[in-house]
Amino acid sequence: GSAPLIVRYDDLEPGRAVVDGEVRAGDGEPLRSPLKSQPCVGFFYTAAHEVRSRSTQTTMKPLRSAEVFRAFGLEMDGGRVEAVPQHPGKFSQDDHRALASAGYAGFRAAEEVIPTRAKVRLHGILRKKDDTWTMEFQRVVVLSAGSRAKKKR
Repeated sequence: GSAPLIVRYDDLEPGRAVVDGEVRAGDGEPLRSPLKSQPCVGFFYTAAHEVRSRSTQTTMKPLRSAEVFRAFGLEMDGGRVEAVPQHPGKFSQDDHRALASAGYAGFRAAEEVIPTRAKVRLHGILRKKDDTWTMEFQRVVVLSAGSRAKKKR
């Protein structure tokens, strides 16, 4: 069946779950997105190039796609969960530059980043060790990019 959606820290239970919270980048170097060098905790990268077929129609052919994540804190209503990617992935600015300079016709790249203050929904498995909850996530959905302006208390 589908995993339960949990928004409150006190409702956490071990096992498959979907949790909502706000990203806290935590310690260590943030990831930098390959195109805009934006600090983030994850990004989705796609690159494609133009291919001309015999009918002189141009189609975009996928070249590379990458999903890269790092561990971060997830601030929930009432507490914090350590979010750890199941598949961190590897793709760097150098990888992007190498593709971009490889001479592909009509090369195009795009990225979507998970900003360091984003509100996100994580799909994965919750575990508790001592007093620490960890979510090993397989999927991240960005609910909102988060803004620093809306800090009205």
